[in-house]
Amino acid sequence: MPMPLEFDDKTFRYRDTETGKFVPHTQVKSQSEEIATRLQNRLLKRTKQLENGVISLEDWKDFMKNAMKEAHIVSGTLGAGGKNYLNKNPEYKSRTFGVIGNELKNQYKALDKFAEQIKNGTQTPAQIEARVKHYGLGANQSFSKTHQAIRISRAEKRGKRLLARRWVNSGNPCADCVGHSTNGAWLNASVVVPPGNACVCRGRCQCGIAYREVKG
Repeated sequence: MPMPLEFDDKTFRYRDTETGKFVPHTQVKSQSEEIATRLQNRLLKRTKQLENGVISLEDWKDFMKNAMKEAHIVSGTLGAGGKNYLNKNPEYKSRTFGVIGNELKNQYKALDKFAEQIKNGTQTPAQIEARVKHYGLGANQSFSKTHQAIRISRAEKRGKRLLARRWVNSGNPCADCVGHSTNGAWLNASVVVPPGNACVCRGRCQCGIAYREVKG
């Protein structure tokens, strides 16, 4: 079960409400990964029903979109500081749901094209399963995007700028992740791609990123 978390605005970190101790960001991210895994399993199960003729393509697509929306909202909210924090900060809540909405819009557009390919018989069962897995992992993208977006908004509200430094953690990174690394430099966070986005590994991305605020 996920640990009980409370967000601390002063440090932009979560605390364990039972121990009062700060929780490493990687540990919070693991909760997003659990959300993505559950989504992945739900999507694969419903895709099997499509392949077996139990449900129609339209029913499958509707389920995919609704399940993705639910998971992206939960994961994106977690990345931005949690429901309670966002309810106390309406401007951050609006920004969070804007980021999630844009991400879902892009994923829905891709899903519609994918459904057409399935309808036309251009996708094998193995290809369908592989792509469905990617849609499941996509919830991690909303987590990292909202986290960065709210950190930027928070810094601006405080009259500061947010810098980011990104590095490769995996021993076998994809070419995209290598290109997204800042090579040790601190850059404006707005130009640094959050881990899991614009790379072939997507939700499986293990790249690291750090942020710091500086005077504007």
